[in-house]
Amino acid sequence: MNEIGSSKEGVFRWREFMSLFLKFGIIAFLFCFLGLSGSLLGNQDDLGLLDELIAMTQNNLEAQQQLHKLMESYQKTREAFVADSSSQKLAQMLVKEATQILQTIEKTHLSHLFSSDLMTEVRFFSKVGDQAKNHG
Repeated sequence: MNEIGSSKEGVFRWREFMSLFLKFGIIAFLFCFLGLSGSLLGNQDDLGLLDELIAMTQNNLEAQQQLHKLMESYQKTREAFVADSSSQKLAQMLVKEATQILQTIEKTHLSHLFSSDLMTEVRFFSKVGDQAKNHG
């Protein structure tokens, strides 16, 4: 034998090295993957947060859809009231719908999205309704 060793011994050592490397390499890879899998697959708290966000978004959407219906009804009631301003029933409906619109806008923090004319109008009719309750 020489100092370096025979070629058969070198091949054997290379195979042994590769076998050990593959075993420990796979184990190291799996260990790293399992350590990262929480962040890769999503943390349970993150999923809960996302579920909460989806529920809040759904609630906001439902409130906005309800507001849309209220505003459509309010617009029709206002047009009818302009055509027949002596109708007590239409006046009461107008006050009620304006109050509901104002409450919904304030509850959903959307007042910045609407024109100042609309906001002034629904506040006015809402105050008329409050005064009617206090004096009636």
